Amino acid sequence: MRAKNILSILFIAISLNSCSSDEPQWADPEAHEKTVKLNEQYGPLMVGTWQYENISDTQRYFERLTFQADGTLTGMRKWQTRKLVTIDGEQRYPI
Repeated sequence: MRAKNILSILFIAISLNSCSSDEPQWADPEAHEKTVKLNEQYGPLMVGTWQYENISDTQRYFERLTFQADGTLTGMRKWQTRKLVTIDGEQRYPI
């Protein structure tokens, strides 16, 4: 029984020690390297703001994305809808 405890503790210690690296371990190092190269090549072309808007009679969708030089992304999405309402006996879309 005591030997099992010692082996269990040893196994746990080795497991914890193997996970204590400060450097990230990529699941696919080759894919990560390709991603880094693509970011270096095309990253400067992505810096700026992109926006898209789609408007119909009943709804509006607006999206704005801003790509920063440091690789961060901020954005906003807005959906708006409107329904027919009765005003003075007439069915209309509100303004």
